[in-house]
Amino acid sequence: MSTTSVPYGAPLDDAFRETIRRIFQEELAPLIRSEMTQALFQQLEQRKHRRQEDPPAIPALLTVEEVAAHCDVTRPTVRKWIQSGGLPACRPGGSRVYRIRHEDLDEFLARRSRTRTDATPNVEEQVARILDRVRTKAMNTAE
Repeated sequence: MSTTSVPYGAPLDDAFRETIRRIFQEELAPLIRSEMTQALFQQLEQRKHRRQEDPPAIPALLTVEEVAAHCDVTRPTVRKWIQSGGLPACRPGGSRVYRIRHEDLDEFLARRSRTRTDATPNVEEQVARILDRVRTKAMNTAE
């Protein structure tokens, strides 16, 4: 059995080239595609499980900017809440920046919404007060 070697860079026979192309198209390409597809699905499944297992970490302490964005107010407003004592905050490590715990913000917002709903009379009460004032003025001018 004699083997003949083809010098490097020598042109390949057209039939040989066609055979290589056919083998690749019919056998290797589908195999490569299926392997790549399986690997892709495995990666997607791993990512899906990772997202379900590890929820995004919520920072332990919020900045004034984060609280302002969450409450849709300005930073000076948040600082006023802190300085008035309504919103508890700390300055870790003696720094100049305030940090607010999530729990403290939730409690502050709950108190604030209760205060606003308690302080705001309903429409019927407001109408009754206005009518009383109008009647009183009408009686005073009639006399």
